[in-house]
Amino acid sequence: MRFLKEQVERKFGSKIKDAATLKVLLMHINKSSDIDLSYNTLRRFFGFLAATKPNINTLNGLSQYVGFRNFYSFSNQHNFPNWEPWLYVLRFKQQEKISEEDIQFFNSQVNNQNFVFYFIDVATHFINQKNEAVCLKLFEIKFDTLVKYEQLRVSLALGILLRHSYGKDTSFISALLQSPSFRRMVLYNFIDYSNFNFGYMELIDQSIQLEKEGDHLLFLHLLSSYHGFLNGYPKKAIRLPAYCDLKEAHPIVQGRYYAYLFYSNSESKRHAVFKQLLTESKSYDKSQIFFEVIPTLLLLGKTDWIAIIYGRYYEDIFDIDGFNQLTHLWIYQIGQVFLSIKEGHHERAASELEKVNINLAFDSYIDYIKLFSFIARYRLEEDKAGIKQQYTNLANKLGFKVFSVELLECYFE
Repeated sequence: MRFLKEQVERKFGSKIKDAATLKVLLMHINKSSDIDLSYNTLRRFFGFLAATKPNINTLNGLSQYVGFRNFYSFSNQHNFPNWEPWLYVLRFKQQEKISEEDIQFFNSQVNNQNFVFYFIDVATHFINQKNEAVCLKLFEIKFDTLVKYEQLRVSLALGILLRHSYGKDTSFISALLQSPSFRRMVLYNFIDYSNFNFGYMELIDQSIQLEKEGDHLLFLHLLSSYHGFLNGYPKKAIRLPAYCDLKEAHPIVQGRYYAYLFYSNSESKRHAVFKQLLTESKSYDKSQIFFEVIPTLLLLGKTDWIAIIYGRYYEDIFDIDGFNQLTHLWIYQIGQVFLSIKEGHHERAASELEKVNINLAFDSYIDYIKLFSFIARYRLEEDKAGIKQQYTNLANKLGFKVFSVELLECYFE
């Protein structure tokens, strides 16, 4: 039972700590299962009530939630000895082609606790070999059953690997882009700020020509527009497509759209956008939607608006759980540092800045966050010449004109 509990929490994306979380989980399970479980049944299973032996309907419903036909299937297919699939992977890497049987095997292992590591190892092998056919076939695996943080592990590993191919193996990467699953698993998750101007945006431009789904296409256009903002280009006008309901979009796409409205509009119109954001965000995931908004407001000097956002939603915004949200945490923490400096609390700001372990952020964001941290450090530390040099070197390396010397020197004046 313990292993099934772990897999349910893994699929759900967090530990079941309280009654509110349990109710959300129950809703998710009953949507994914042919069997309707009761609230009290789930309370007993997770120890909120005195435990009893779960009946087979409970076990079948929970097993369906984590991707199996029933509890028998979960018990017999999920818990392979780790050596057996690993041996399969080792043999598979000796092949030059991939069969439907191979895909079926990997699909049978998606819920294995080590699946992500198996897949990363196999994909890395065939990417290094530039084996287009096998790579495209690998991305036919049913990744949609993976929880978000596992998808991010795949995107992190393969995104770092593909950096070496920017501007070099263009035909190979272009072939991979033909796979919607590859684009969504890797390219759209690994937003490579460190290489925005050196290969990554070329892949985004290609994806714009290939993408068919409205939400993803909106995300790509917003990313392209933000690239222009960082580089000082004229703002690209973006209108929400008629088929795209912003309320149904991913919260990060929602936040990116509001960020676009801030940097693309005049000062007088920004106030109306901010008012709209505060109204609409009541029903949005706060820790997600503000992830793209806060950096934009920092670049626009709108720390007073950040103070209002934190004042209303501080606990929701900083409700961070898991490695995949550490990047969110550091961006929000940088925002808090800027607020403390603005309020004249320099010691508190320095203490808050010490907590920001940028190197634990998602690799594609590290340099981006460092630029903001240099602005804060320039105000707080004595070695202004040294910090200015580091900031200038990094801004020049990334090519972001918005991070000017003037921004560094005059931000808090």
